[in-house]
Amino acid sequence: MVVLSKYQVWAEKLFKYTILSYPFFVLLGFHRESNWIAGILCVLFLYFAVRHGPKKIRLLKRDQLFILAISVPLFLSFVSILWSVDMHKGIKSVETKALLFILPIISLIPQVKKISLDSILKSFLIATLMACIFGSISGFLQYLETGDSGFLYSDNLAYATQSQAIYLSISVNLSFIIIIYLFENGRLKLAYLLAAGLFLIIMSFLLAARLSMLAGFAIIGLYSLYKLKSTPLKVRLTVLIGFIVLALSLSIVFPKTIGRFRSLASSFNYSFDNSNGVNHFNGEISPENWNGLTLRLAIWQCGLELVAENLWLGIGIGDYKQALIDKYQEKKFKYALQQCFGIHNQYLYYLLTTGFIGIVLFLYSFYHISLKAFQNKNYLYLLLLSVFLVSFITESVLNKFIGVFPYAYLLTFSFSLSKNRN
Repeated sequence: MVVLSKYQVWAEKLFKYTILSYPFFVLLGFHRESNWIAGILCVLFLYFAVRHGPKKIRLLKRDQLFILAISVPLFLSFVSILWSVDMHKGIKSVETKALLFILPIISLIPQVKKISLDSILKSFLIATLMACIFGSISGFLQYLETGDSGFLYSDNLAYATQSQAIYLSISVNLSFIIIIYLFENGRLKLAYLLAAGLFLIIMSFLLAARLSMLAGFAIIGLYSLYKLKSTPLKVRLTVLIGFIVLALSLSIVFPKTIGRFRSLASSFNYSFDNSNGVNHFNGEISPENWNGLTLRLAIWQCGLELVAENLWLGIGIGDYKQALIDKYQEKKFKYALQQCFGIHNQYLYYLLTTGFIGIVLFLYSFYHISLKAFQNKNYLYLLLLSVFLVSFITESVLNKFIGVFPYAYLLTFSFSLSKNRN
């Protein structure tokens, strides 16, 4: 029996509660303070690594492929600094992704195994619920003050926690999966499942991040089909009618979300010299304006033209934004120049900054870790990863810390603490 010193007991407690408190600092908008959390974790990692010595550090050999898989986006960004003209900007961009290396490395030490996966998932779920509650209260108070119902939608619900609708919507989708996982493993009562699930469904609808919202509803729909496949037809029809009534009720009570989808059909054509703004859920929808689809198509066209000019190694992470702005100027893309838009696609971002070689490594990292998770029957990891892979289609999620955190936090611990892991 190993007897721990008083200092080691306190260090292990601090380590545990620091990890469990991390989602609250990030998701509730305390981003500067969350840097302290990362610093504390790094210091504690070094403390435990020194105490356990080289034998325990050999765990790295067993887990190195996993660490590389999670850290590939950081590794690619770091290497692309070498052929960037503006290295300073490149280094700043890499700093945002540092957590992709810090958390996987920290997960190697034995102290992590003393923290249950359930407690980590519950911390993230509760932090997401709190972020949604604070955002709802903030939006509702602004609505009462101004009479503008637009404050009940989209980014207005995320400003209170220094976030954006898409990132909060991604956390909501991840929370759907966490709720299902906890319920299926007997860690969450049915009443809590229904209450939290219904609230998050309403929040997803109000956040109105279109692709993310559809992905979230697909998760709920597929899970419902799975649970109801052996139930009587009457029960299945009742549940289906309930979903239809809920969808119609939300559409009637909160019509601006439907306006977000209608705006996509306003026009499928675009002209780069169109200086009009983008169709907004809280304004008049016009075919003369940009919409979410045409804007992205135009941005992606610019990005692909840059890719064709820098196919194998890309343009480097430090020069990415300036090269995109130069392309906007060349195309006379007025609105994008005004807003300084990024590429709005994580796959295209790595193709653009690290070239064909980089995107192959980026995609292979998902294949490798997914195959390992599938072999270990770690379906939680695969479902969480799928949320990010879908989100990458319309957003460069890993270019902001608020996107990096859930990716690194949940994927690291859902893999390293999985009961089905070999």
